[in-house]
Amino acid sequence: MMDHADSPRRGDLNGRGDLSEAALKEFCEWFLTGALDQIRFSTAIFDLDRLEDRYRFLVKDISDDKRAPALLAAVLKHESLERGDVHLVLKTSERTARNTMSALVRQGLLKSQTPKKPLSV
Repeated sequence: MMDHADSPRRGDLNGRGDLSEAALKEFCEWFLTGALDQIRFSTAIFDLDRLEDRYRFLVKDISDDKRAPALLAAVLKHESLERGDVHLVLKTSERTARNTMSALVRQGLLKSQTPKKPLSV
C-alpha cells in the first residue's frame, strides 16, 4: 500500500502534484483502518473489568491453591500489595499467606524487586 500511495498522478482530476491523490487517500484509509483495528484489539485485551477474570482463570489452571486467585485479584486491583498485608487480604494465617504468595512468585504470576518490596503483577 505504501508503494501504491506514491504512484504517479492519474490524469488531470487526480490531485495537483506529481503523485496520485486518490492513491494517497486509499493508503490513508487502509492505514487508519489497521490502526483502528489495533486500538479495538488492545482495548479488548486490556479491558480492566475482564482482566481480573482472565487472571483468575489462568491461576486456576496453574495453581492448586484456592487462595491464589484472590491474592492475584487484590494485587491487580491495587497495582501492588505490601507483603505484610497478604494475610489480611486472604484472611488466613501469615504462614499460609506466605506459602500462597511464594508459590505465585515462583510461578511468575507475581513479582517483587526484592524479598522485602511490595508485590506486583
